[in-house]
Amino acid sequence: MQFENGTKLSKISEVPSRRSNGVSSTKKTSSSFSLPTMILGVILSLIVYYALRVHARLTRPLEPGSILLRGQWKSQCGMFVLLPKQLLNRLPMERILPSCNTSTSSMLEFGLDGTLRYFTKGLDGRRKEAWSAVGGTAGEELKCSQEGDDQCLVNEAIFKEGIYNWYVVMGGTRHALSSDLARDFMALKIIRER
Repeated sequence: MQFENGTKLSKISEVPSRRSNGVSSTKKTSSSFSLPTMILGVILSLIVYYALRVHARLTRPLEPGSILLRGQWKSQCGMFVLLPKQLLNRLPMERILPSCNTSTSSMLEFGLDGTLRYFTKGLDGRRKEAWSAVGGTAGEELKCSQEGDDQCLVNEAIFKEGIYNWYVVMGGTRHALSSDLARDFMALKIIRER
């Protein structure tokens, strides 16, 4: 191609590059991105984010005034308790979550039947019920308030700290917690001397 002033423009050619195996190829840069790959990355990031939030809620110690609603549970190992045993045996749990010992981890569950249960694992690795308590309204359905609003009062377990021990209030009934349950799931109060 030639311009009006007589200057010639030469054709720009691709510069060959040498690979380590001696075969020449042409370098091409791609500035485009794959929209499906980006969407998949966002979806996977959201799944990881919410899984970490749920895991943190499951492993957070109970404090005075903490509430468990029907169907909620807590575990020392959090979401790892949902994984199959074969997969857990392959994971380096001592590096991932040092406080979790999957062979002896305990679990606290407030069942849909209104029973609060504390499970431990025996020597055989199977989960067994070590303590349980039933509130005064274990079999009742949800109660709606008399004022006509849409809020219903749910059966809940409220954890309280006494002078010498922890207890739970369910449906107006107060139950002292076992020392093992308190050790595994309650936030220990630090007493500072002045």
